Amino acid sequence: MRKPLAFYDKAQFNTAVTQIEPEGHDWLVTLSTGEQKRYGFVAVCNGAQRVPRFPSPSYPGHFSGEILHSMQYKHPDQLRNKRVLVIGAGNSGCDIAVDAVHHGTQVYHSTRRGYYYYPKFIGGKPTPQWMLQLGNKFSSKAETMAYIHQVFKLAGFDGTDYGLKKPDYPLDAAHPIMNSQILYHIGHGDIRAHDDVASFEQKTVHFIDGQRAEVDLIVYATGYDRHFPFINPDYLHWKSGIPDLFIHILPRNFDNLFFFGFVNASAGLGDGIKLQGQFVRSYIRAYYDNSKGYQKFLQAKREDTPDLGQDYYIDSHRHLWEVDFWKFIKCARAYKDMLDER
Repeated sequence: MRKPLAFYDKAQFNTAVTQIEPEGHDWLVTLSTGEQKRYGFVAVCNGAQRVPRFPSPSYPGHFSGEILHSMQYKHPDQLRNKRVLVIGAGNSGCDIAVDAVHHGTQVYHSTRRGYYYYPKFIGGKPTPQWMLQLGNKFSSKAETMAYIHQVFKLAGFDGTDYGLKKPDYPLDAAHPIMNSQILYHIGHGDIRAHDDVASFEQKTVHFIDGQRAEVDLIVYATGYDRHFPFINPDYLHWKSGIPDLFIHILPRNFDNLFFFGFVNASAGLGDGIKLQGQFVRSYIRAYYDNSKGYQKFLQAKREDTPDLGQDYYIDSHRHLWEVDFWKFIKCARAYKDMLDER
């Protein structure tokens, strides 16, 4: 039996990949050291939350105070004794706004639309676990969602009770904001909620609701862009500014290139990450065997448009790689089984 290679025997640390270029049936990989290596497969795992994304077009006017992106937020001392405006909700934006309550002198939170805010725990259980354990307790999805709405409202997690906008989408049509304190602090006046920003004037922020605030620090919690500087963008097919990948893993026009970590689900991926690894293992084996299952999969990759639940989610950059967890699992498992055919 062949002894498996230890990870550290093959890892090369403190070295960047500056270019990958298809060459024959392989990839020619250029490193920051100037060295070039040839590989049969390349897996891109450089992260979806890598390059800060700011509003585009930018808000009119000039802000003369300090500006951070949530990616740059490392410690509450960055907020200490400052009047802080957090732009954007999401989990990062809400967490930073809550931190600012305890370390800043005044906190403002600007959001463009209504959001659902989930408590972190219900009945002593993490809320996603509680939701999953509802199982088939109700006869339909509509009844299940109505019950969840009722529990959230009774627990004090209906944003409209605090004067916030009502979401114009279903509860499960956006990635959840898990925060047990944001509404508490809004209700107590510790965080002043506002609509979107209209313009800047030195340290004065004008909001489209007609109000304004004097601010020392703005934290943009406005998401991330994907960034692949090492590959010619013409090699990839693009859709809405991101690579159009089959089941969020494989380019349709390359058979030996993978992308990992560019898919998300409201319940987290958990077993989905493990399944992706199993899928790739099956794919590489089938590729080198040129198996019957591999040929079937290549045809599927060219022709199939699998339903991952994408059309259900709200139309935002953040949700371009959001999937229905169970649909993704079912789909990835079916294609893995296809690849395992001999």
